[in-house]
Amino acid sequence: MGETLRVRPGSNVRVSIRFHVPMENTNGDAPKVDHIDLIKGLVGPKALPGTPEYQSEVNTTTAVIARFSSPDWAGQPNKGTWHTVSYVLTNVDHDCYLRLRGTNLGLDVPNETDAQGNPLIDDLVGTNDGAKAFADLWFYSNPIFIDVQ
Repeated sequence: MGETLRVRPGSNVRVSIRFHVPMENTNGDAPKVDHIDLIKGLVGPKALPGTPEYQSEVNTTTAVIARFSSPDWAGQPNKGTWHTVSYVLTNVDHDCYLRLRGTNLGLDVPNETDAQGNPLIDDLVGTNDGAKAFADLWFYSNPIFIDVQ
């Protein structure tokens, strides 16, 4: 993670995702992974200071391009083991980045996720405490950049 992969225009890129679900976390709970999102965004030229692009806080090309859940790693127990899923990004013709986001929460969980599975602002669940923190787990990867040459 965090590296750059150089490919020829039109290449297909296989993304292999390997993750571990421990039998028990540091809180003594048996964690689960509900789903993992593969996120892609285009990479353009460096934004120059003073331009609207430089001031922007978002990359409007960023989107979830694949979602993986327990049926995708079916046959593999979801406790205390490693799981692997893969995705093929076809006909890569623009510089881009890929990253992962995963959670124990499902889609449309009241005050936690929206209908697409995106996290909602923490203020919706009130004051945070240990129980809430361990009930609402997320992980994010560093990006992998794809440089089309």
